[in-house]
Amino acid sequence: MASSSSSVNIHDVFVPMYIRALQNTSHILTKGFSYTNSQGIPDKEVLNWRLAPDMNPLMFQIRNICKIAENLIVIVLGTPLPASSSSSYGGGDIVAEMQTWIASTIELLKDTTREQFEGRDQATVTVADLGTRMKGIEYVQEFGVPNFYFHNSMIYALFRGHGTPIGKWDYLRGGA
Repeated sequence: MASSSSSVNIHDVFVPMYIRALQNTSHILTKGFSYTNSQGIPDKEVLNWRLAPDMNPLMFQIRNICKIAENLIVIVLGTPLPASSSSSYGGGDIVAEMQTWIASTIELLKDTTREQFEGRDQATVTVADLGTRMKGIEYVQEFGVPNFYFHNSMIYALFRGHGTPIGKWDYLRGGA
């Protein structure tokens, strides 16, 4: 946790990190669905994969990493999202739509500026999901990033656990 006297520009540290991870996830989805299609596994079945019966399925994991990345803007900046955010599903090809969610989230992050985040590390933000208020940097470090990488690693684990030929470098540098 950052001390109250230090200052971190959240944009400099966390926007590039989220963008890179989302690009890598897009790569994993491309490889993953290519593999499952080659094995004759229907997309609907893949989207419902879970690591355990009480865990959310793959589709939730993908949507959630987009929402968590968007929350960097919503919670830390206090800015509402445009109507074209990842929360909408148009009812078409869901696999293509998930790639669109990721791409639109990346573009949303790329459209932010360092100046927008000036001082937001020490600003008090409201985190409705947690029913609390905290400093921007605390939200990002203690909730946003751990939650993002939890769900992101579930996407990797689900594909890997079902035989998709992906490895650590796909997770770390697949979108590079």
